[in-house]
Amino acid sequence: MTHAIDKENRVSRNSTDTLQRQWHMLRMIPRAPRHITAGELCEGLAQRGITAGKRTIERDLQNLLGMFPLEVDETARPFLWSWHKDANFDFMPRLSVPQGMALLLAQQHLKTLLPAATQRELQPLFQMARRELAAGIWKDWHQRTAVQPSVKTLLAPELDAEVLDDVHEALALRRQLSAIYRSKGAREGRRALIHPLGLIIRGQVHYLACTFDGYQDIRQLALHRLSETQVQAAACVVPQDFDFAVYADRAGRYEDQGTVRLMARFTSAAAEHLRETPLSADQALHELADGAQVDVVATVSLDQPLRWWLRGFGSQVEVLEPASLRAEMQADVRLLAATYANPALPAARSSNSVA
Repeated sequence: MTHAIDKENRVSRNSTDTLQRQWHMLRMIPRAPRHITAGELCEGLAQRGITAGKRTIERDLQNLLGMFPLEVDETARPFLWSWHKDANFDFMPRLSVPQGMALLLAQQHLKTLLPAATQRELQPLFQMARRELAAGIWKDWHQRTAVQPSVKTLLAPELDAEVLDDVHEALALRRQLSAIYRSKGAREGRRALIHPLGLIIRGQVHYLACTFDGYQDIRQLALHRLSETQVQAAACVVPQDFDFAVYADRAGRYEDQGTVRLMARFTSAAAEHLRETPLSADQALHELADGAQVDVVATVSLDQPLRWWLRGFGSQVEVLEPASLRAEMQADVRLLAATYANPALPAARSSNSVA
């Protein structure tokens, strides 16, 4: 009796071990056209604390081939294994509604951030998300939400897909990148060896934060001015103590001159939105006696975005402090007045216009 129980327990443990091993294998096998060998699966399992011989892995693969949409290239030595490129993953745990919503929102809003290869890999998950939400009230949530810029947007420059793929690959592998870069305003580009550090998307333009080989100063290269890119085998050299998150935060502050105490007088209508979306945590609003104007006081960064924002209000705002910023705005107003004081010039006629 005891012998029978021990045998049953051993069979149960073996079944559990086999299930665990094969589950990890299925997760490690990539989607075509990528592939993996039985030897590489052995190494991957060992890293997860699962010991199995190559013969065992090969038997597992043959068994799984009949149950799942796997494919094998038997013309190669060793054999190359992959999921079929159109395989779905319905055998996996179902997505929850929040997970499905998050995936579809990510697909819609992260297109410029996700490498093309990653987007291809995620297609089955996006499809799963659509199936899971198809019958529910959240099925079109991603189509009923929109992210709109608060400033005028320009059309995106034409960006070579191969250049973007190479930049993504070089960043992911931390490799050097050879490319021809054309500086702004230049007619011709020049070949450069680049050490990629990170991607910054500002408005419609992608910038590669990097250093040129042999130099330490960090540059930002517009990707649409890159061409003939080639990912190199040599590793990228990162400047000592470089932190991309810190750099990107600073780079986002155009010509930042530090924080200042801003005092500006707005018309009541122009200041209304600041009651709900303050300039800073310490913002204070002081309504003038006439009720038509409001003084706004806040601690802000003295940078180009602040200047652009203030200029956008035109005559509806008057900068009172700091004195240096007030002087800048006064000079701008004088130049603007002089520009519009001249008679309007005749509109330029395009070369292909019809009389």
